Amino acid sequence: MWYFMYPDTTQVNDLPYFLHSIGLHELQPQVVKPEGHTYDQFFYSTKGNGILILDGKKYDIPAGDGFFLPAHTPHEYYPKDSVWDIRWMEARGDRLSQLYEKLGLHAGVYHLWNLTGLEIQMNKMREELLNDEQFGIYYASSHVQEYIMEFAKQSGTLKHKMQPQDSSGSSKDKKKVYNKHMNLLADYVDHHFMNQITETELCNILNITPQHLGRITRSCCGMTPIEYINHIRIEKARSYLGFTNVNACDIARYCGFQNNNYFWKLFKKQTGLTPGEYRKRYKHTEI
Repeated sequence: MWYFMYPDTTQVNDLPYFLHSIGLHELQPQVVKPEGHTYDQFFYSTKGNGILILDGKKYDIPAGDGFFLPAHTPHEYYPKDSVWDIRWMEARGDRLSQLYEKLGLHAGVYHLWNLTGLEIQMNKMREELLNDEQFGIYYASSHVQEYIMEFAKQSGTLKHKMQPQDSSGSSKDKKKVYNKHMNLLADYVDHHFMNQITETELCNILNITPQHLGRITRSCCGMTPIEYINHIRIEKARSYLGFTNVNACDIARYCGFQNNNYFWKLFKKQTGLTPGEYRKRYKHTEI
């Protein structure tokens, strides 16, 4: 599976931050850039393993790791396994360097504690470009800073003065615990989305209170637990609509929705299209 999007940026090239491209490739080919790329690039790996050569050093890039390549940074990367799923975002704008300095971001490889927030930002940008031909680039560009903030948050580069401590321990330790719980939650939802999932069930699995569960999901992906579960279900439904001929009602039930009207409402809210409109537009295309 792959896709790439290079929108016309003529309307937004005077903004402090704007989007140049986004994409993913499950079979990432070798890329060699002895003089670097023209624009700043953020990458993260969701599956398989690859190799990055940066400043003469060779880095393994397994699933869950990412790397940041500012413009004109010489580099090379290539797959180590038969499958290496890489997602990328290219950013432009004359205020990016100040943002990177504020967040402590420099060229290099980063372990990302949780990919959920980055996936959400990628999907937001893609949907903005797909759903609004005239102004989509404006809306998509509005998420560039959010994406970079999320990358910095998950890589741990945010400066300590931006992360006040509390009585429960350092914010860094708290963040590690939150992301560990979120990874477990995300894995559980990914494997059980077709069944009914309650907050009580998730609390029992993680051995935490409902209040703590809410703090975790809001901190890691900006959603309540139920919003996160439904977000994943809609993402699964999008795939089924794009790659199968199963009718939308059956897809709704398979994805854990017992009420078709509720499914239609959430699907339209998340994608901007009804299930039928989505299938008509994206059937047999890469998503």
